[in-house]
Amino acid sequence: MNFCQKRLFCDGTLYLTKMIRSINMLLSWNHPSIRIIGRWDRRNPGRVVTTNPGGIIEISYYGEMITLCFDVVDNQYPRPHLWLQVDNGVRIESALEPFLHIQSPGGDGGCHLLRVIFKSAVEEQNRWSEPLVGKVSFLGTILERPGLLQERKEKVIEFVGDSITEGVLIDTECGEDCQATRTYQDDVCATYAWLTAERLNLEPRFMGFGGVGVTQGGMGGVPKASLAYPYVYENCQLGEREPDFILINHGANDRKADVVNYIQEYHNLLTVIRKLHPHSQIFCAGMFFGLFLDDLRELVEKFNRQYHDRVIYIDTKGWIPPDPLHPLREGHRRIAEKLVEQLKPMI
Repeated sequence: MNFCQKRLFCDGTLYLTKMIRSINMLLSWNHPSIRIIGRWDRRNPGRVVTTNPGGIIEISYYGEMITLCFDVVDNQYPRPHLWLQVDNGVRIESALEPFLHIQSPGGDGGCHLLRVIFKSAVEEQNRWSEPLVGKVSFLGTILERPGLLQERKEKVIEFVGDSITEGVLIDTECGEDCQATRTYQDDVCATYAWLTAERLNLEPRFMGFGGVGVTQGGMGGVPKASLAYPYVYENCQLGEREPDFILINHGANDRKADVVNYIQEYHNLLTVIRKLHPHSQIFCAGMFFGLFLDDLRELVEKFNRQYHDRVIYIDTKGWIPPDPLHPLREGHRRIAEKLVEQLKPMI
């Protein structure tokens, strides 16, 4: 790592360096031509950080080339993977690197829209407490001229879940069953959550961590759902706008818990979410492999009576086979089809 890179990464501030041509500009992540979507730590003007796959960066720019700048000092191999997409074209997968150069199509110097999506991470890497090993830390971009972002008018839906929501083991054929190849096997954009939001023209927001349930914490140091929900990660409180809709799917990691504990902890999660988001429409989707469905339905009915709420239960019985626990691409498509049918009249 050269001196310029060290300065760029150590204090999170973008400096002019010899590597940047005079015709180009450096823009920090909070420039008006850049939009950050999802659960991100926005407290530092020099960088924006997330540990949640599904986080999105949108950049409007003019010119033939754009360079993305990331802080990777605390990252370990395998680093998180990203999807890169220019002007709604094909998505290209890339591992996280200090600099990513994107050649714009056409070569006419016109206005383009770059979309960067946090595709996948390694479940076992620390994503909750410092140092954050499995994070994406975006500093800013190098480009010829910034463009003007169009206002997003979509309503927001947040998906709260576990490894299934995160997109774990969707492409099992891409390597062995081990953490070393998981960034290739996992894909948040192939999940039921992403597909549902896409088909309903909603802006997606994700909170999904492998191993997490309502009764237990999970991988990467993430605590149980009710304790984790109010935070982006440890000591970083959630500060995003209130979502219009919130869909909860928790239970796959609670299958060994007794039903009394599961229902009590699920109630605690509902209470935390409702306190933070008093106006959001909340949906509770049952476990995809059919456990505790009637108990969860009864909990939702009781919660509504007790607090005069309007939480909606979604019965997922029979949507997909119970095996594999982590649905493949086709399984996620089936779930999305069913969810769209259920949600469309209420969106």
